[in-house]
Amino acid sequence: MIYQCIMRYGFHSARPWCEELALYLSIYSVFLGIPIAVRRDSHLQVDFLLNFMSPKTRYLISGISSVVAAVFMIFFCKYGVSLIGHATGASTTLPIKMRDVYYSFPVGAVLMVLYSIESAIRNFQLFQGKIQVNNEEGEK
Repeated sequence: MIYQCIMRYGFHSARPWCEELALYLSIYSVFLGIPIAVRRDSHLQVDFLLNFMSPKTRYLISGISSVVAAVFMIFFCKYGVSLIGHATGASTTLPIKMRDVYYSFPVGAVLMVLYSIESAIRNFQLFQGKIQVNNEEGEK
């Protein structure tokens, strides 16, 4: 994008492939970043009501929400795979097929399913008291 800005405003010669490449890289960064946020338990969440509950209840609700997220992502993965099967077009300005862009959907969904299951297991173990929290930040 910096290159695109320099070319557009400095040399008055915009390159159309820059914008398309930035879009595709943003898609991949989102679909690969979501599983990382799930694994680190650092995704955006509204936990106002959870803060009023006991730790055991929080672990139970977090475990259930992880299971729901995993189920939702299984359906999303199925949709992503069907989308890849129907993708026949190519990028307008780059030498890649749209199918290559759509691969980010099922890859991100599979990773999120795996990390959601890991998070659910961890939260259910915390709920049952099988593992303990090591410090006040919630690290296990």
